[in-house]
Amino acid sequence: MLVLNCKLWHILYNSCRTASSHQPTQDDVCNPADGTCSSTPNNANCDNNLFCDGTETCDSTLGCQSGTAPSCLNFCSEALDSCVDCLADSNCADENFCNGSETCSSSGTCQSGTAHSCSGETPLCSENLDMCVACLSNSDCDDGNACNGAETCNASGQCVAGTPTDCDDGVACTVSISNYFVLPFDEMVSCNSRTTSPTG
Repeated sequence: MLVLNCKLWHILYNSCRTASSHQPTQDDVCNPADGTCSSTPNNANCDNNLFCDGTETCDSTLGCQSGTAPSCLNFCSEALDSCVDCLADSNCADENFCNGSETCSSSGTCQSGTAHSCSGETPLCSENLDMCVACLSNSDCDDGNACNGAETCNASGQCVAGTPTDCDDGVACTVSISNYFVLPFDEMVSCNSRTTSPTG
């Protein structure tokens, strides 16, 4: 009879029950001497086995109470039961192409990628285009020859030839030259003083 009374008390007054199993989550004891029941909150019976929502507790009056989630700087990992820097590779991406693709390790830390190796006709890496290119600025295209025009770098990262300097003065009997050149009559002239009238 005492056991039946305790079972009835347990059903009516034990407030720590799980929603899924409806099993009591307090440790209930029936005293055989007088038939009185006592109940001790057992936090373990309220545990939902999730780390990231905190530690659940059992209140003798209110039942299972939610825990306080850990304060993580970046992410909380259920798999590791800890705060981590990343959960997936996308969490590590720095949006830069040229330094390679960052990855998230099994321990939840970001790992640097391998920088792209650019060579040959496309020796430079462009963050704007996410590819290897021939040039990033006009200076990368300069061939050091002023007389063939100023080379430029286009929006696709390719060098574009300049317009050569036109030294023709329109006079048929003069020799027009670009840069320095030795004439047959051994007279040195330049593009700035580029015309001479051969005699003889």
